[in-house]
Amino acid sequence: MLILVRILEGLGEGVTFPAMHAMWSSWAPPLERSKLCTLSYAGLQIGTVLGMPIAGLLCASDLWGGWPSVFYIFGAVGVVWFIVWMLLTYEKPADHPRISSKEKEYILSSIGSGQDKKTRKYDTPWFEIWTSPAVWAMIIAHTCNNWGFYTFLTCLPSYFKEVLNFSISKNGIVSAIPFLLCYIFGVGGGQVADWLRYSKILTTGEVRKLFATGGFLIPACLMVSTSYVGCHNTTLAVVLFSLALGMTALNMSSYNVNHLDIAPRYAGVLMGITNTAGTIPGIVGPYVVGLLTDNQLDCTFFGWLIYLLIGSGKQQPWNTPFEDLLVPIDIAREPRKPVMQDILSINNPYYTDLSQSGAEC
Repeated sequence: MLILVRILEGLGEGVTFPAMHAMWSSWAPPLERSKLCTLSYAGLQIGTVLGMPIAGLLCASDLWGGWPSVFYIFGAVGVVWFIVWMLLTYEKPADHPRISSKEKEYILSSIGSGQDKKTRKYDTPWFEIWTSPAVWAMIIAHTCNNWGFYTFLTCLPSYFKEVLNFSISKNGIVSAIPFLLCYIFGVGGGQVADWLRYSKILTTGEVRKLFATGGFLIPACLMVSTSYVGCHNTTLAVVLFSLALGMTALNMSSYNVNHLDIAPRYAGVLMGITNTAGTIPGIVGPYVVGLLTDNQLDCTFFGWLIYLLIGSGKQQPWNTPFEDLLVPIDIAREPRKPVMQDILSINNPYYTDLSQSGAEC
């Protein structure tokens, strides 16, 4: 029954990131995408920062039988959040009754005035999506980054308990430190990324690849350093481990927001695709954690290299449907002369327009 509940929980939570991307496509001005997306997705890290120590304390307590209280309390918090979300959230700025007219005008002018009109239905360009190098760059980067992330997530508590000999309560507190750094690097990175784009120091594509370099390579180097520390210097081991996981959050300003750059109209669909691929390491991770650890650096380098080579920050042509490219021409706006009359009148000083001179045949 517990496994069934966990499966249902995963199915429900699986739509969260795609839904957020679809929403940000209507709310986030192009030059503020990094900071807004990283701020919202950083809630994942804050939840972990609060959840791990609280769960450790609840498990060690006698409240409602110890560990079952974790499910009761966290489940109740989820219900409260859902109620607040439904009351405060609107799909588009034009539909929101409480934002100022100045803010609404700013968002609509940045994204497009079409936001305040009835939503049009478009056929998703599946063939163009699946054959797009930019999409595959995000899929591979997302999967490879999660390969390392789920290794951290699976091994971190066990590493602190069995190798560094931390107690359950201390384990929960120390295990929260890396995710606190994830929040700091993620939100801070989003601010820097948009500043680089707004100041025109780097293009959007260059910014995404720069942060991918930091999010992939720096954690890999820190993990190599951790392997030489051993269990004798627990403080240094915790610092290196925490920095390694924290620096992966720089990817929140690379491939994780890149969907909105290349195809804002289909950002939710693209996030659904890449996030599904990125979840695969989380499914197989607990069973092959040794394999994940042995090949983590190779996978990290591969994901970074592919994204560096074929990733893009430019909006893809298939984001704009063909019918939107057609510009209607009002042929009645300006009368035209017959084509033959145009030809005759070119550089012909002897040509006389009989229709204008009043001549009769």
